[in-house]
Amino acid sequence: MSNRALTQAFNMPASITGTKRLVMFVIADSASSDTGHSFMGVEKIARYAGVKPRAAQYALRALEDLGIIRTEIQKGGLVGWADHTRPNLYVWQYGVCEAMIAAADAGGEPPAAAGGAEDPVHDGAPPRCTTVHPPGARRCTQSLTRTLT
Repeated sequence: MSNRALTQAFNMPASITGTKRLVMFVIADSASSDTGHSFMGVEKIARYAGVKPRAAQYALRALEDLGIIRTEIQKGGLVGWADHTRPNLYVWQYGVCEAMIAAADAGGEPPAAAGGAEDPVHDGAPPRCTTVHPPGARRCTQSLTRTLT
């Protein structure tokens, strides 16, 4: 459990509401205080948040789009677990959350929504698109066919 992540979750902008806020609290509560790592399965996240698994999936995607968490597919679990049995690893983004809280306290727009240094539309989607997307874009859907060198 991370008191730092929970404190950040409680101080996040009021614009994060409903299922997103509940799931955010669940992830913050289970995040490691050192690394911000949480590897709860979607079913458990949904049960703790009191929502259906699909609603939890949507909320996780929304939190990732906001830059609050970073998802690493099948990277959670313990040493020795087979890859196909590993849950996703959710990494609490302490720096992004601090910036969002500071911006909300100052009455400004949170950096993730304003297209700041963190780019939630493209994070983890190599190769990176060069298109500048409008604020609030959920995911880049541009088809990229070039290969990584």
